[in-house]
Amino acid sequence: MSGKRNILLLLCSLLFSLSVPGTEVVEEGGKTALVLLGKDASEAERFAGKELISFVRKMTGKTLEKREENVPADDKICTIRFRKIVPPFPEEFKALSDRGFAVSAKGNSLTIWGKRERAFPAAVYFLLREYGGVRFFHPRTEPFVPKKSSFSIPEGFHIHNPVFPDANIPANGVWTTPEMLRTIAGAGLSTTSFPSPLQKDSPKFREQFKRAEELGLTDEVFWGGHILSRLLAGTDENTDRAIAALFREHPEYFGLKNGKRVISGNISGKGDLLSQPCLSNPEVKKRMLARAKQILDRFGRETPLLLTLFNDDHYSWCECAACSALDDENPQEKGRYSDRWWDFVNFLAENLLPEYPKLRIKVGIYQEYRAVPRKTKVFAHERLFVYLCPHGRCYLHSLRDKECPRNGKYLKMLEGFWKKGLQSQIYEYLEVLPGTAPYLPIEAAYMEDARLYRENGVTGMNFFVIGGAQPYRGGAYYSKYYNLNHWECLWLPAALLGYFNYHPQGDVEKEKTFLLSCYYGNGAEEMIRFRSLLAEAFRKKQCHAGYGGTNDIYGKVY
Repeated sequence: MSGKRNILLLLCSLLFSLSVPGTEVVEEGGKTALVLLGKDASEAERFAGKELISFVRKMTGKTLEKREENVPADDKICTIRFRKIVPPFPEEFKALSDRGFAVSAKGNSLTIWGKRERAFPAAVYFLLREYGGVRFFHPRTEPFVPKKSSFSIPEGFHIHNPVFPDANIPANGVWTTPEMLRTIAGAGLSTTSFPSPLQKDSPKFREQFKRAEELGLTDEVFWGGHILSRLLAGTDENTDRAIAALFREHPEYFGLKNGKRVISGNISGKGDLLSQPCLSNPEVKKRMLARAKQILDRFGRETPLLLTLFNDDHYSWCECAACSALDDENPQEKGRYSDRWWDFVNFLAENLLPEYPKLRIKVGIYQEYRAVPRKTKVFAHERLFVYLCPHGRCYLHSLRDKECPRNGKYLKMLEGFWKKGLQSQIYEYLEVLPGTAPYLPIEAAYMEDARLYRENGVTGMNFFVIGGAQPYRGGAYYSKYYNLNHWECLWLPAALLGYFNYHPQGDVEKEKTFLLSCYYGNGAEEMIRFRSLLAEAFRKKQCHAGYGGTNDIYGKVY
């Protein structure tokens, strides 16, 4: 091993090996802390305590003791507690966001506070990263845990609110494995990739839901996606059969194509002609609204609900006179159906949001309805978000990079909605990058865009990846080489997003070097140099990579 490499690894290990003056969770050669849990402690509190005990043991070799709160403890031993706060909130928590957490360390007492259950695992993982040097990569690689003789939390009261409260990694949907959910949370991110409470007792979903519950994620119910036909059919089960029956009874509910009504649905593998439903038809709107209410009512009006709303996943729309009259005669790029889309969205949002006070709606801005509508006024509401999809952009260059001929039009599209003052979230579709193994040096552009999004009040970053192999479904899809290695190729920008989420003014380059040093160990020096050379080669060849990109960029670079 070279002397330079020795120094690099030594510095990285020393960075988090020193004790931080403050509340001693584990003292060098001394006592260890007590994790105190009440009899009515939630699953998230218990899991947070379990994770803290597990990682402290891996770091220091010492085992924290877990007790019930009513058991007397030596006042010289550090005690760790979890506290959920409820309205009216004390003045000291005024700045604490709904998705944040607070840490109070004073003397021999460490308390973690939160408004929601997810605060407790999120806070434990933050403390482990911040003061223990723990780092998460992806489920097939164990977390990096440095060896330490002690573990301390600085004294004081600190509130930690994530920059992107919906920093979401969707990985395999409801099939996201428990270990994958843990890795996402461990990195400082969140996810909606888990089943709803209605599926929690199903043998297929029980394991995933249990882990999501332990991470405190299940206090908000998610439903939605490409759901126009599901709303029209009135069922989530046997949707195709229900749509076929409805089509026979009411063909006027369906889209007109080439002078003929055709059935609706998501992408067909049979080559059948499809269309979006006829959204200008008042009866279609009423039916879809009634179905949306039926779904929401299954969860109760006091449950936080998240509804994502996209079209059926294809480009074919109704050609009837009433639908076509809603469209802009001279549409902007990616805006052919924007006005008719917002006519429908307005109808749903205006009827649902006032009636369901804990409902949030994320409106997809996708395919050919991505531009700001010019005829239809956009409905604005504090619980309505636009889900901006810059699909097709180049990820080797940031959106503000003038040298990139592709990204300017996508930046213009995003700025159009930002100027409207709407709350927005970003859907980065990284599943479609070119290459057999999709590693591309996108982290520099990605983090520059994270800063851009923060400047414009974006509340969520949707980092779409394939989560690799999972044991819950048959078929070869998740075991294909590309899909199996997708997250392994893209873990670095995800981990950097987790860092930025709590360190918007932090040194991202320093964090990147530390992450790579933890990940590659003895090979760190060579791999850091290789990644730098590869990024420079992509830049010199003026390569671009994104949705629909070709593999010839690799030949140019090599």
